[in-house]
Amino acid sequence: MKKSKLIVLIVSLVIVLTAATYGITSAWLTDTDNASETFTMGDISYTLAGALIANTNKIVPGQNLVGTTFTVTNGSTVASQLRMQITYTTVSGGTATTGVIYTAAAGGNGIITDINTGNWVYGSDNYWYLGSKTNNIPVNTTAYTMFTSLKYNGATIGNDYAAASGLVITITFQAKQAEYVDWADMGSINFSTGLAS
Repeated sequence: MKKSKLIVLIVSLVIVLTAATYGITSAWLTDTDNASETFTMGDISYTLAGALIANTNKIVPGQNLVGTTFTVTNGSTVASQLRMQITYTTVSGGTATTGVIYTAAAGGNGIITDINTGNWVYGSDNYWYLGSKTNNIPVNTTAYTMFTSLKYNGATIGNDYAAASGLVITITFQAKQAEYVDWADMGSINFSTGLAS
């Protein structure tokens, strides 16, 4: 009888340890490093979420650099307006090159994105406006998709970036509370992706 109780205890212990190990390991393997940053200016508040892929040694034209879809969630307590600009900086041979990232349709030729044009409208001032250039965004907690893709444009890119030693993507947010108030920086966030040197 004591022997069977000991066997049942050992088997139960093995099952519990196996379940615990599986839970810890699966949580570790499925973890992603998502950026989440809240920008607040007075009564205006927006939270950015999303992530680029983990650093990689080689980035090839057409490779999607987005690991998790980028969204922005309105947490403002007043109607507001929001716009963003996405820029990149890359260094090659000690020379830094900076540019604005567009969709291919909006004239992007080096690095392009698939900004959700159902939510965002491009202005000729290199900014993307949430809703429209004059649209007041009501108080809500809606998450608006920004983009799911960011990549080197394989159709137009040459060897310009072949010797690049780094890529930094910067998303800058500007907001205002009323139509006749000047735009003000809410903040910006940088993402770095390693490149072969």
